[in-house]
Amino acid sequence: MKALITWLKNLSGASQNGPRPTDEASPLLLCENCRSPISVKSSPPPTSASTKKPTSAKDEFQSLLDAAGVKHFTADEVFYRGARDAKLKLNQDPPRNLWPQLVAVTAVADEARRRLGKPLRINSAYRTPAYNRAVGGAKLSQHLRGAALDLSGSPSALHKVLTQMRSEGLFRGGIGKYRTFVHVDVRGKNADWQG
Repeated sequence: MKALITWLKNLSGASQNGPRPTDEASPLLLCENCRSPISVKSSPPPTSASTKKPTSAKDEFQSLLDAAGVKHFTADEVFYRGARDAKLKLNQDPPRNLWPQLVAVTAVADEARRRLGKPLRINSAYRTPAYNRAVGGAKLSQHLRGAALDLSGSPSALHKVLTQMRSEGLFRGGIGKYRTFVHVDVRGKNADWQG
């Protein structure tokens, strides 16, 4: 467990969903400010002896998700650049120094997905400043830090589940409820709003 946390911290300095069983659980620290860790299946960080070298950034990020025990989301989903970027071409894959936050918020979404028992879709994850401005994002959006996801699929039920998880101390962050999606982030302090 400590090795995984150290590994994720060291990484920060370096520059559709289907049900899957989660019978075994071990903790994963989501952020330094969390009271208690979320419970998801985890495994030790990959070592050169136990894994083959990933061939791309997505492969490396997938290895992080696997090590964190994320079951319902893939690197392809987390690296989704947003529907409007197909035309705008302003977004990009998240920088490696933001990956620890992105793994943490994805682990929160994964636990919410497990509790809901229904598929969720990532509409927005990391955003470049130019893309964030183009889509009308908040000036200091947590998406810029790789610490936020916008999730669609049962917004009212998802909002309720995320609020319960946060009240249990599984993460500290923002929850924004919108008509068609829910924003969740791991900013380290609680915030709520409706859009």
